[in-house]
Amino acid sequence: MIYLSTADLSEILYINPAYEDIYGRPVEELKANPQDIIEATHPNDRERYEADVAELIADVEARDTRDVYDGEYRVVVDDEVRWVRVARFPVENDEGSVDRIVGRARDITERKRREREFEQIFNGVTDAIAIQDPETAELLDANQTFVERLDYESIETAREQGVEGLSAADAGFSRQRAQELCHRVIETGESETVEWVQETKAGDRILIEATVSPAVIGGEERIVSIQRDITDHRQLERRFRRIAERVEEVIYLADADLTEVRYVNDAFADIYGRPVEELSEGTQAFMEAVHPEDRDDYAAELEAMVADIRAGDPDDNYEFAFRIKRPDGETRWLKRPGIPSRVRSTSPTSSSVWSKTSLSATSVSKHSRHSTRRLVNSQPLTLEFRPADKPCGPLKQCWGSRWCRRISTRRRRAGSSRPR
Repeated sequence: MIYLSTADLSEILYINPAYEDIYGRPVEELKANPQDIIEATHPNDRERYEADVAELIADVEARDTRDVYDGEYRVVVDDEVRWVRVARFPVENDEGSVDRIVGRARDITERKRREREFEQIFNGVTDAIAIQDPETAELLDANQTFVERLDYESIETAREQGVEGLSAADAGFSRQRAQELCHRVIETGESETVEWVQETKAGDRILIEATVSPAVIGGEERIVSIQRDITDHRQLERRFRRIAERVEEVIYLADADLTEVRYVNDAFADIYGRPVEELSEGTQAFMEAVHPEDRDDYAAELEAMVADIRAGDPDDNYEFAFRIKRPDGETRWLKRPGIPSRVRSTSPTSSSVWSKTSLSATSVSKHSRHSTRRLVNSQPLTLEFRPADKPCGPLKQCWGSRWCRRISTRRRRAGSSRPR
């Protein structure tokens, strides 16, 4: 909507038909009574609207006007509440005094609705969310979780610290590094997940995992950083590694798709008779070590467990028993429990539940698998199965097409008396 009025807004000289669409009132009524636009304003915003108009008129009379006077207000149209953004532009005559006001109003109801939804999500999630300037990387806004985690009184107080005041700058988490990350994300248009060390008001340090993404908020280019505190997780991981190096059991950590082994302890070489380096290119070495006579059974029974998981009705515990063939010709029996657990997909395009199965193995004497239960080999293993509309690529990537079809061996259901 566009209108032209006198400098004191007492007379409407021109207004286009869009007024009727936005305010739901005839143009003739506004021309006859310029106060009609105030009457259309929501009662809770009317005083603020009148104050903004009074400020404009006072500045005109003082011959000290700004370029634009704007504001956002609610209006009531047929019992429906709408939001409008009004901008008023003083226009000077040839003598340099303001004698006209050009006004513009647009319906921003939909934008306000999106802002409310964003606000609800922004403050409703348990992860910390920070909004940053894409050029300077400075903090512009953050949700309550972010503020509370760093122990500041308000977002304004946190913002005053700047990037380096909120980060462990002396450990390399500097303003320049933050700016480079923001610039890279804006240039590529792709999200990046990084680890970052933040510093609380008291000087304590927190390790976070941040997913940094480009976004447009309120028409402005911004950086959105969704942050998860992984301090405790990393401490547990270090503790796990210290324990893992002291036990005689094989313990390894792999990506959920089994394409990369992130960690394996030295016991792998002792139990399997193979160098740890064999796992540097993937987890195939585990399957290749299975005795040829046990591979088909191993594949079939693991596949049965996978089917239970995909059907959404897995047992609490599975156990598998099989032999491995070491390069030196020695045969050993292994017993491997499997405990399915569930996590929700983090994919933004799917709400399906992905199943993850943790497996471990116990080595039993090669002479008699029933004569001893001594733990010799434990190898935590994670399998990740995608929703029905996604291929089961991880298994094929890990074991090859043969093992994608049949991956399992002797399984014992929870409560059974012995491995089958």
